[in-house]
Amino acid sequence: MTDEEAIDRAAIKLANRQAQEWEAIPLALQKIHIANVRAILAPHLAEAAELRAEIDRLTEALNSSATPRRWRHLKRGSEYVEIGRATLQSKTQDLMNGDRLVVYKGDHPDGQLWARGEDEFEDGRFVEIRAALQPKESK
Repeated sequence: MTDEEAIDRAAIKLANRQAQEWEAIPLALQKIHIANVRAILAPHLAEAAELRAEIDRLTEALNSSATPRRWRHLKRGSEYVEIGRATLQSKTQDLMNGDRLVVYKGDHPDGQLWARGEDEFEDGRFVEIRAALQPKESK
């Protein structure tokens, strides 16, 4: 028997023994134990979710800054460079506090920035210009 097989057998034996011990505990005590474990883990799970959200936000920011995405407005034919994604901090009739926005800039000399709600930006009125079709940046 190889070491790996011996370890597998020992792990299975331990798991079976723990399952038997767990089944021997009355159901009421099992429920109390589960509730205690949940109470202990709950703050950590919330913190882990917050950390995961922050990691996702930073990853999105990193990815969007590495290669700027370019878009074409289908109706106007204008081209825009996506600056990034933002969270709205305001309350209006159409947009609410916390809504996600796309911030973009036109290929115009004035350099004006624009923002639209993500849903509106991604509803088909803009189409992404793929990197292979974009002109190369001059160095």
